[in-house]
Amino acid sequence: MKLHKICYGILFFFYLASFVSANQGPSAEIFKDIKTRIEEAYYTDNKTELEAQLKRASALVNDKEFEWYAYYYMAFCHNHLSMLTLESDPDQSRKHVDAAFENVDKAKEINETAELYVLCISIMGKKITLGSSLMRMTRGLETLRYMDKARELDPDMPGVVFEHALTEYHTPVKFGGGVDKAKALLKKNLKILETYEHQDPLFIDWHLREDNLAWLAYFEAETGNIYEATEYFNEAAALRPDHSFLNSVVEKKLNEKKNELLRSQQEGEEDHG
Repeated sequence: MKLHKICYGILFFFYLASFVSANQGPSAEIFKDIKTRIEEAYYTDNKTELEAQLKRASALVNDKEFEWYAYYYMAFCHNHLSMLTLESDPDQSRKHVDAAFENVDKAKEINETAELYVLCISIMGKKITLGSSLMRMTRGLETLRYMDKARELDPDMPGVVFEHALTEYHTPVKFGGGVDKAKALLKKNLKILETYEHQDPLFIDWHLREDNLAWLAYFEAETGNIYEATEYFNEAAALRPDHSFLNSVVEKKLNEKKNELLRSQQEGEEDHG
């Protein structure tokens, strides 16, 4: 029995050594740099930087040890580029969506993870927006399948809950969705994020606390809860001052609602005057 323990200990040591080596070599450093730059570009909506990191990742697909990460990073870049071109250039956005799915499928063939299915949900969101109303039901069902698979692989992954919240928000109340369900999911996600850790240090850090707070600020503003929206906004800004979505979309929505409330109060005062 003692000999078995020693043998298992030796095997575990060699496994750990090989894992550390695989994640500390020159290629690992390159991919860590790409990951960091993608994250910065993602939060600041830096299209030029995303295109540059997409090019870097595509040049590394022949590195068999890190091939999976190359396809994963390429899919991620294409996905966010599709969002950035959604309104200005729908045709280009569709090309990014197609390329994102092509690369995420290649990554899934190598290593099937919840992270990839969460990415699929995000990509499908753009595809639904760009598609015809006739195709939305079919693609909505496909999104649910991605969600189920992601939950199966990692039930408490914050990205699963986050994308579920956005899906509920874009689903009409008569079909079981709505902003209230979305808010409840994001509040649940804040609890999960307190203890959750990525399975892999080379996973891209998105769907973080600041993302949940930014969207909660947006949802609260949309439903007229100015105080709550402001609280969430300020907390998100403290965590990520350069958060592009927060500083553009959310701030605009919050200011609109504040102005509406101010006008309503002024009209009320005039009526009583």
